[in-house]
Amino acid sequence: MVVNPLTRCLEDYSLPPFATLRVSDIVPAVRAAIAEMALDVNAIEDDLSDPDADISWATVMDRLEIIDDPVNRLWRIVIHLSSVADSPELRLAQSEVQAEVLTIQSRRAQSVPVFRAMQRLRASRGFHEDLTAEQQSNRFDSNVLDSTNAFSYLVHDKAEMDGLPDAIVALTANVPAGHDLATATQGPWKFTLDWSVYWAVQRYATSRRLREAIYLANQAIASAAPFDNAPIMQQMIQLRRDRAQLLGFESYAALGLEDKMAPSVSAVQDLIDGMRNKFRPLGEAEVADVSAYAASQGAVLDGLFEFVARLFGLRIEAADTPQETWHPDVQYYQIRALDQPGTPVISQFYLDLYERGDEKKAGAWIEVMVGRSSVLRTDDKAHVRIPVFALMFNFAAPVTTIQMVSGHVVTGEPLPDSIFDKLVASRRFVAAVKMLPQLQKASLDLSLHDSFDSTASSDSMFALSFTLDKQFDVLPSLESDKSLCSLSHIFSGLYAAGYYSYTWSEVMSSDAYGRFEEAKDEDEWKAVGRDCRDTLFALLGKAHPLDAFKSFRRRPPNADALLKDYGLI
Repeated sequence: MVVNPLTRCLEDYSLPPFATLRVSDIVPAVRAAIAEMALDVNAIEDDLSDPDADISWATVMDRLEIIDDPVNRLWRIVIHLSSVADSPELRLAQSEVQAEVLTIQSRRAQSVPVFRAMQRLRASRGFHEDLTAEQQSNRFDSNVLDSTNAFSYLVHDKAEMDGLPDAIVALTANVPAGHDLATATQGPWKFTLDWSVYWAVQRYATSRRLREAIYLANQAIASAAPFDNAPIMQQMIQLRRDRAQLLGFESYAALGLEDKMAPSVSAVQDLIDGMRNKFRPLGEAEVADVSAYAASQGAVLDGLFEFVARLFGLRIEAADTPQETWHPDVQYYQIRALDQPGTPVISQFYLDLYERGDEKKAGAWIEVMVGRSSVLRTDDKAHVRIPVFALMFNFAAPVTTIQMVSGHVVTGEPLPDSIFDKLVASRRFVAAVKMLPQLQKASLDLSLHDSFDSTASSDSMFALSFTLDKQFDVLPSLESDKSLCSLSHIFSGLYAAGYYSYTWSEVMSSDAYGRFEEAKDEDEWKAVGRDCRDTLFALLGKAHPLDAFKSFRRRPPNADALLKDYGLI
């Protein structure tokens, strides 16, 4: 009998066979896992209903984790594939079983015998709302994708292509339907709203007409029929507020902070407002400077791994046991401690570096394929995440790091000091202009999920967005801006009432990096790196992240390091 490869990886607790996996394997594997989970739920309910049942952490919580694991793990694989190898067939398979997955998970969550045994859970009165919210989130994402894919802008005048990199010129010449003879030199050129195309146009194109057309189209994604997200956003804000109030919270923003590091909604708003007051004058000055100027006219991975070894004492190497991947470009690595010979592998990770158009989701995302159990966690805040990735960004700036990960394309010589100085200067070029929209989105997200009238119309959402635009943005605001309709982070991602975490991450990472800057020599710098590994990194999942930070920094975090980095103090 042929065993479904997804079912086998569940049974073996192994990584998925990405290279040989077929979309047709997904639905039967998910349904088989759901059927098994249904039997297990029946069994635990029967056991817990017995008046003489042994009610303990092991007989309830540990057993529930085992019951939940197959469906949860399998569904993470499906979500991961939708991020890295998306296709119409995969979306169809996902939508076919999504409601069934939500149903069995909700049934387990609402079990009366389990509720009575745990004595600290309440029946989920918002079952249908939660199901609707999940479906609305999926629909929001689909509208963004379909609206993005539906847009195209055809250019026939070669002059409008001025300034664009050759790769973008070639790419846009390869896609016009009905123009089989299109070439990079003769056109026509078809522009889409793929991020690589949009970013290149805004950064390099000298044609204001082209930049404006693509910019306005990007702002209007999913804001008109048949892909209009405005009514969906209105419903989602209402559902989130209802859910928060059912759970006894004043707002969804307050509920969202339960598993985040920030202490309160007011503390987050104070951070946003304080940063705005610091950055807005700098942003206005940057815009003035740019306007005045306009008026006037492979070694990377080796260097990265060497750096990690030198600083943290960690060796990154090809995994001892190769694993199947979802694309030939994906690599699989493992991590060991250099100063602890014989130590087993600490962790493994996939490295998927390259863009693949519609097939792969852009941005920062990840799904854990096989992880450590949380059964033994005793601190209910231990799972809150700390922005390790943001800390690592700071190490990319020093000249020693740049020399390790770069070289002349022909000679291999390191970057000259003169060019390095320009690179450092560019790191903060119009940085405030970039930071202020980030703060605006954070404030908008917090307002929508805290003080905003959730029964108001979608027009009220756009009005709020426009009002905040004028408070934060140093560039003219457009009343026609409907970019909220494609802000997937807060309507279909994990950032609802949490968009501020981007800024929070910068504050934390700059403050943590400050300890490395305080090191007086190479030996002390390495010692700080080892301490960072053994406290800030090693305590994640074991202690509250604020405690992990304090154990490394020897004090609570503050924003001074970030403001100093921007030259504001």
